Parts: sequence; structure tokens; C-alpha cells
Amino acid sequence: MLLRAVIEYVQERDGHSEDWKGYLLGLAIFVCLLLMSLCENQYFDRVIKTGMGIRAGLVTTIYRHALRMSNAARQERSVGAITNHMTSDAERIQLQCVTLHNLWSSPLRIILGMYLLFDSPLRASVLAGVALLLLLIPAQVKVMGRMARLLKRALKEADARVKVVNEILQGMLVIKYYAWENSFLAKTVNIRGRELKWLRSIAITRGIMLLLIGLNPVALAVGTFGAFALVNGNLDAGTAFFALSLFNLLFWPILLLPRTISMVLETKVSISRIEGFLACDTLKENNFLANDDDVPDGTVSIVDGTFFWDKQPVLQNITLNIEPGKLVAVIGHTGSGKSSLLNALLREMGMMSGQVGMKGSVAYVAQQAWIFNDTVQGNILFGLPNDPTRCVPRGRAVVCYSASR
Repeated sequence: MLLRAVIEYVQERDGHSEDWKGYLLGLAIFVCLLLMSLCENQYFDRVIKTGMGIRAGLVTTIYRHALRMSNAARQERSVGAITNHMTSDAERIQLQCVTLHNLWSSPLRIILGMYLLFDSPLRASVLAGVALLLLLIPAQVKVMGRMARLLKRALKEADARVKVVNEILQGMLVIKYYAWENSFLAKTVNIRGRELKWLRSIAITRGIMLLLIGLNPVALAVGTFGAFALVNGNLDAGTAFFALSLFNLLFWPILLLPRTISMVLETKVSISRIEGFLACDTLKENNFLANDDDVPDGTVSIVDGTFFWDKQPVLQNITLNIEPGKLVAVIGHTGSGKSSLLNALLREMGMMSGQVGMKGSVAYVAQQAWIFNDTVQGNILFGLPNDPTRCVPRGRAVVCYSASR
């Protein structure tokens, strides 16, 4: 509206008697641009912070849920899939927070721009531009749907690739021992090749989609000016300049709205993946000793517990009570349930009935120990300061050891 006033002022200006109107219009445009810049920066500051907070919350929730998954759920969800949930899917949701408001702001800006165009001398000629613009929408919708399907397939291949790479890193000792490097390399390259195939299709589809989206403002301008030229045949400079300025204002809403819809479809795929992951079975929380002040620290107890792997009972009717200061060794043949008992105490097994609890902090050293490049003392302290008094047995700890006879 200010631009129209400036054009009318320039066209109708007579002498220098109304110079103050030009200065006033220039000042008004400057103030509007300043306010727009301040509002846009506040908007991006808030949505970016919101997106980062949502991503941090998702990563934390996914990680905590992965620690509490049941054994059956672990068989269905690979480490690669969980990693992609915390990286690709969470990042896609974060980026969607920045552009989500385009779903309502872009149509509002388009409607306002169309109203100003209809209020200009172009009037009905705008309908031709809008009609040409609508002809591109079915092709854009079809390309966006294909984009979502390709993305789902690419994410599936990415999950498989990360899973294989993780298995290779975990079993590197065995792979080196049996000289299986070439076999695992070929397997990894094969999966990566399939992933690249889908990524290449996604890139081509995205290029076609961006081309169609970029044609939207051009179609609106060409259709409007072409219809006006055919009907009236006289397009003055003021009307053309005013119309071009409105087309420039409409450029970003028309460009961003289809891209936002495409990102919403991609984000929907990520949300459904995360939703399916968070809906998988988890282990039940049972800790009846944690809030009992009468129970001393270091107590380990199981009361009539029945535990299972993959819905098959492994330990049945187990009752165990270890008092503080006791050194306990669980001894038995291979497959007799020693490791299962420790997993039951750590709540890593599914529990059909009973109660289990431990009072105090827990330290667990698995059969496959993990050490880092440091001294023995550094691996024991794990970054904590050396306290010689803690090296003396105090009778306040319970040590559980699992080994075959």
C-alpha cells in the first residue's frame, strides 16, 4: 500500500510544493522495513530455540526408551534404526519447527497479495495467472507423494547400513582373526549401493519438485501480464512496477508453501517411525526396596520372581536376599541361568510375577569388559579422583560375579 502511494505520488507530483509527502512516505517505508526485520529475527530466534529443545527432548526420550526396551523389542529394533531415530528423524523434526508456521502465514500473505492485485488496474487478468498456477498443483502433489515414499525406503536402507557397520565394529576381533574383511566390505558396499540408489532417486525427485515450485511465481506473472496485454493492450509503467513489486512479495509465500507441505510429509514419516519405536514393549519398573528407609544400603532382594526371555520363562519362583557386606559368587554350568539372574537384578529381563529391588548404587561389569586407552587405575576410577580410603573393604557393598565352573 505504501508502494502504491509512492507510485501515485511520483506520477501526480507537480513542482516541489509537496516534497514533505515524499519524505514522509520514505520514512514510513523505512519504519515498516525496520519493524519487519525485528519481527522476523524474533520469529527465527524463537522457532530455532524451540526446534533445538524438541530435538534434545526427542534424543533423550529415545535413548532412555532404548535402555528400557524388552528383549523381544530389541530383536525387532536394530542399533542402526535407533541411531537414525536420534539423528536423521530428530533433525528432520527440528527443521520442521522453523518452517511449520508457513502453513498458515503463506496462505494469508497470498490472499492479501491477491486482493491488492485485484484492487489494481490488472483486476480480472489476475485470474488467468491464478488459473495457470493451479495447473501446476496436481504435478507438485504427485511429486511430493513420490518423495515421501522414496524417503521411507532410503531410511530403511540407512538403518540396515548402520546396523551392519555397528556389528562390524563390535566383532572386529573375530573378523580380523578369520580374515573376513572382504566379505563384510562387500556386504557393506552392497547395502550402501542400495541406499545411494534411493538417495539418487530422492535427489532427482527433489530437483523436479523444486523446478515445479520455482515455476509458480513465474506462472502467476506470465499469466497475469499475458491476459492483461490480450484484453487491454496498454500496460503503463506504474501499473507494471506495482504489479512486479506484488509478485516479488508473493514469490516467497508461493515458493515456501509447497516446500513446507513437502517437509510436513517427510516429517510425518519420521514422526511415525519414532512413534512406532516408542510404542514397543519395555521392561516393568519394580523397586520395592528403594523407598524403604529401614533397609540398609547394599541390600539385594528378589521375592518369588519369574523372569522370561522372548515370553519364555527362564527363571521361575526365584527368592533371593543378599545382605550388605556379603561377597556372593553365583556358580553353575553354562546355560544354567547365571547371567539371566544378573540381568533380572538389573531389570534387563521381562518379569511375569514377583518383585525385585536393590538399595543403593549399582556397579556392573559384564563378561565382555570394556576398557579405554589408559592405565589400570584410570580404568577403575573412570575420571574420579583417587581416594585411598575407598580401597579398603567397608562391608557396605555387594559384589556379584557370573562365571562358569
